[in-house]
Amino acid sequence: MNVDGLELPSRLVRLIASGHWPSSSREANRQQGRPAIFAPEVVARIAPTETQLFLYPPPFRTVQRCMDQGDPFWLQPIAAPGDLDPKLAIEIGDFGLGSDAPLVLDYRVDRLRPRVLRLQWRAQGPTNRWMLVTQGFDEFCDRLELERQTFRQPPDAF
Repeated sequence: MNVDGLELPSRLVRLIASGHWPSSSREANRQQGRPAIFAPEVVARIAPTETQLFLYPPPFRTVQRCMDQGDPFWLQPIAAPGDLDPKLAIEIGDFGLGSDAPLVLDYRVDRLRPRVLRLQWRAQGPTNRWMLVTQGFDEFCDRLELERQTFRQPPDAF
């Protein structure tokens, strides 16, 4: 599976197929319920200042596609767009409603093994910045123990 010519990590494709990553908006919206799918201490493994995590379902988009489609967030200085190559970054999540702190797969260093970055808001200083979360997607999954999560609901009983 690829997004604008960028191959998604095979583990991400497997996680979607197995129900360990949301495959639809309905599954993704379960992340906003209580109890949260990801406990705050698990989220802190990838972002110490965050308490919530929201993983996006496919279809994924590059930051460039978001910009081309007029997504106002990516066109603002708060998104630190100069710190990314929008054609080589794919949105995969954020830190909950209203966070404006996306997570992206960053393909600039390695087209076969993207890093995971997050936008960190600056409490002090003039601008937000993109921070390295993990050197690869597998490490990201391992820290979050994604294979322990489930996004699919069992079929409704009759």
